[in-house]
Amino acid sequence: MKEKINKKSKLFIKKFLKWIYSSIPYLGFSLFLLVMGSILLMVNFDKSSIYPFKLKFVTDWIIVIFLIISTLFSIKFLISLKKGGNIYHKYFGSFVATFSISNWIAMCFLIKNRKVSLSDVKIAIRNTYIYNYLLLVLCLIGVIWCLYLTRRYLKFTNWWIIVVILPYLLILYQIGITVKGLQTFTNYSDYSPEILKMFVNSNKYGDINLINQTVYYSIAYQMVALILLEGGRIFVYLNKLVEKKNKYK
Repeated sequence: MKEKINKKSKLFIKKFLKWIYSSIPYLGFSLFLLVMGSILLMVNFDKSSIYPFKLKFVTDWIIVIFLIISTLFSIKFLISLKKGGNIYHKYFGSFVATFSISNWIAMCFLIKNRKVSLSDVKIAIRNTYIYNYLLLVLCLIGVIWCLYLTRRYLKFTNWWIIVVILPYLLILYQIGITVKGLQTFTNYSDYSPEILKMFVNSNKYGDINLINQTVYYSIAYQMVALILLEGGRIFVYLNKLVEKKNKYK
């Protein structure tokens, strides 16, 4: 009787330990997301320069470092495509690479001074339209590219098209809001570039670039995608370690 109880206890402990080992990759993934999310929440994004490359605040440094990291990752991702890669890597990797291009375009379009002239106001409005339409084209290219990279999954279900489009829908929605909002604003009967210039210059923290909200949303979405991608890599690494350990048991 005691032997049976001991066997059951040992079996239970063995299964419990196996469950703990198998949970390590999920725990590592969750902890990474939690840590990165906590770090970003601790940063005061209200304090930032009108142009990130002025590097006056912590937020500026975070954005610039992120732009560099995402660019390096995009180059590495393009090189790694020759070796193949899993679906998770291709799905998020293509998204990050696509928006690396759009974010550098955005940096070129930003007005670099808080105090603006009438010409700056007109340029900011023009650049907002140009950027959003360029981003729309990039989103379409990104969707087609991701579908091509993951084309074998289309053989299983056509719903995969929806899965690929989903992350881009958030950006497309923001593009619609930004363009429509700007059109409405500039079509008011009492709208004047001169009044907008006075309003921006009269505010200590006035920022003409804020009329193009899509820039900041696209950077935020790319940050999330890159964090998820790195979290996935941590998951794969830990999963391999667990499988290797179980193999030698």
